[in-house]
Amino acid sequence: MQTRATRFLDLEHPPTPSLVVDLDVITERYRLLAAQLPSQRAWYAVKANPSRPILERLASLGACFDIASWHELASCLEVGAKATDCSFGNTAKRPDEVRRARAAGVDLFVFDAPAELEKLAANAPGASVFCRLAVDGGGSAWPLGRKFGAPPEAAAGLLLQARALGLRPRGISFHIGSQQQDTTAWDRAARLAAQVLEQGHAAGLELDLVNLGGGLPARYTADDHPAAHVAAVGAAIRTHLSHVPQIIVEPGRYLVADAGVMEASVLLVRQEAGTGKLWVHLDAGRYSGLTEGDTVAYPLTALRDGQPLAGALTEVVIAGPTCDSDDVFGLEQTYRLPATIQVGDRVRLATTGAYSTALDLLGYNGIVPPSLHFV
Repeated sequence: MQTRATRFLDLEHPPTPSLVVDLDVITERYRLLAAQLPSQRAWYAVKANPSRPILERLASLGACFDIASWHELASCLEVGAKATDCSFGNTAKRPDEVRRARAAGVDLFVFDAPAELEKLAANAPGASVFCRLAVDGGGSAWPLGRKFGAPPEAAAGLLLQARALGLRPRGISFHIGSQQQDTTAWDRAARLAAQVLEQGHAAGLELDLVNLGGGLPARYTADDHPAAHVAAVGAAIRTHLSHVPQIIVEPGRYLVADAGVMEASVLLVRQEAGTGKLWVHLDAGRYSGLTEGDTVAYPLTALRDGQPLAGALTEVVIAGPTCDSDDVFGLEQTYRLPATIQVGDRVRLATTGAYSTALDLLGYNGIVPPSLHFV
């Protein structure tokens, strides 16, 4: 299917590797989600793709922003976002960045441990805080509960500690895992959030915020249904959280992944001894825009002289251009390309707008990362 991004590649033939992002796709996704939220505003997780044109587009739509560092905050402020519309969502923040963010006007900070509360009290006195809970990430491509989150039963005690330290406890947050594929996960998480909030109220806390985090999926395969998850989020909020004054949702991948198409050139095709499987080496890889290719499967299209490459498909391994043996994907996910593919052909990889150029190790092996283009 031809899109604005693929038309740009057809007409402009930019040097590879190149990532083309369609800003109108982001607009459509944002409006679909915002319509389900009481505030009509979503909080974009900047880490997914911090490119200035994306931030500008989202700021123009009235988005708020979930930031993880001073540099992300500065990028948002540069495109006209208000500091009061930014939430510092990193659970292990640098003290100096907490002070700078607070001085700039950020009021909302996350925590999941007593030591982080003490840091916030020292560097952002009087700030509003919310406690991130560890929740089940079943059904997602990337469960996040082990690295992040306090046990739900500990939340009320931590929020009481926040109040004792002079901070303003506002509520709780959670993240049900990136690329969540189980639509029922939103209902379970919202029900848990309502229960934890009630525990806080029983402990004498005036809590008024629930942050449902991220997890809304992109469409890597025909089995992924972003719109169904957006509807599930809205239903969960109406069923369990309609009494909560402030509801936050922090989409990242959902907004930007499907807006991106990457084009790469084939550098080498070789047959693996023993298995006979084709290895297709591209000028993009794990260290240059395709970091997630063994956790999710990027949709592939092969072209020769600008036309789709014909021929029977065969299972392949995709290798990147660096000298690192880990610069490979297609070992856990299944990828297929025409068996006739050869050096000089091009490969287009869809759903590459999230966690692609944002995760590049700039200049690794002296290899230039993908260029960025916006339509």
